[in-house]
Amino acid sequence: MPILNKNIFVMNRQTLQRNAPRGVALMVLLILYVSLASYFVTNFEIFTYESMPSGLPDDTIVGELIDGTVVKQTIHSEINISGVGIKMATYGRVNDGDIRYVVRDLNNNKVLVDQVIPVSQLIDNEYFDLDFEGHLVANNVEISISAFGAISGKGVTIWMSNTDQDGDVLTFNGETLEGELDYSRIVQTPKNVRGLVLHRLMLSGILFAFIGLHFVLGYRKIYDFIFKYRVFVALGITVFCVINGYHFSSIGMFDQYVEPGMGSAYVEPIFGKLRSIRSDEWLVSTP
Repeated sequence: MPILNKNIFVMNRQTLQRNAPRGVALMVLLILYVSLASYFVTNFEIFTYESMPSGLPDDTIVGELIDGTVVKQTIHSEINISGVGIKMATYGRVNDGDIRYVVRDLNNNKVLVDQVIPVSQLIDNEYFDLDFEGHLVANNVEISISAFGAISGKGVTIWMSNTDQDGDVLTFNGETLEGELDYSRIVQTPKNVRGLVLHRLMLSGILFAFIGLHFVLGYRKIYDFIFKYRVFVALGITVFCVINGYHFSSIGMFDQYVEPGMGSAYVEPIFGKLRSIRSDEWLVSTP
């Protein structure tokens, strides 16, 4: 009897030693999943943005922005804004130089935007958006727009209206002008994305559970089962994706949970620039 107990003890110890790596791996997976879940729950915040044009007519332009030109505009808004857009004009030509945009909060003198871009990035008769850094908001701001490296005939300009808004001031190289720049106010709205977070937790949980099964059952049993019942597995995955609305689009979840119909607003190309495309161009224009 003592010999039997000793053999059982030895067998149990060998079993524990053999299963120890599996236990460690499962513990590591659990820690990783809990860390990922904590990140999703506590650090996931999405804002949607709405551009609100001033509604003023484009009566004229401020003048060509050549090297050394500085245009300043103050904006006093009745609501907090998280960015501004400036309607630029390129004269329909290729221009040279850079434009520096600086937006300052007049309430505390804090710089909200300080950005330098080449004029080649500006689109004729389109708003160039300046989002305040760190989701900051303000209601009284000053926009400073200065040009560098552009000569006469190679500079861009800004659309303006001859209508004055109460309290707003527009200057061109220090000289006060009658009117306002054509600008838009950008307003941010936080979105409730609990549904999106829960979906990500569910998918990551399934992934980690599948990886964990490799340590518990072994990969042979798992893939033998998948191969044997591959038709039912494929049908199950298809039904799961259909029920949850997964269609493997990079904009699907944002379009469903953040801003319906506007999911593409969150997509940027890795190379090149976005441009509109007609349906009859797909066959010849998409790689």
